[in-house]
Amino acid sequence: IGDGVNDLLALKESDIGIAMGGGSGAAAAVAQAVLTDNRFASLPSIVNEGRRVIGNVERVANLVVTKTVYVMLLAFAIGVADLAFPFLPRHLTLVGSLTIGIPAFFLSLEPTAERARRGFVERVLRFTVPAGVLAAIATFAAYSVTLSYLHGTLEQ
Repeated sequence: IGDGVNDLLALKESDIGIAMGGGSGAAAAVAQAVLTDNRFASLPSIVNEGRRVIGNVERVANLVVTKTVYVMLLAFAIGVADLAFPFLPRHLTLVGSLTIGIPAFFLSLEPTAERARRGFVERVLRFTVPAGVLAAIATFAAYSVTLSYLHGTLEQ
């Protein structure tokens, strides 16, 4: 945290350089954040907002990557089985809205007090790969059973 030209190097080298709004323009230009109200008391709310954003990005990433793994594996299984893809574009729009769009909206508003941790990609993959595999297996099994039971076509 700094406000003058003498703090430029420290602001530049730090992980998060914070300049005081009433300080020099050079300090504000080098810093990653500027306290426009010149109050240290603002920092806890800034940190809490950053934690909320990081936590919510991870939650939304879990949804998006799970669906990506699921669709990729389902497309591969359908291709190997030489079947027609079970969903039409209008179905994918509905599935995408219900599984990613609406939940992601509400998850992005959720408060979080957790500290930011290293290993974002590992945590996301540890959740999304098993969830995507399970969803793909369940969808492919339901599709296969339906086709064999009804002896019908995809349109039916």
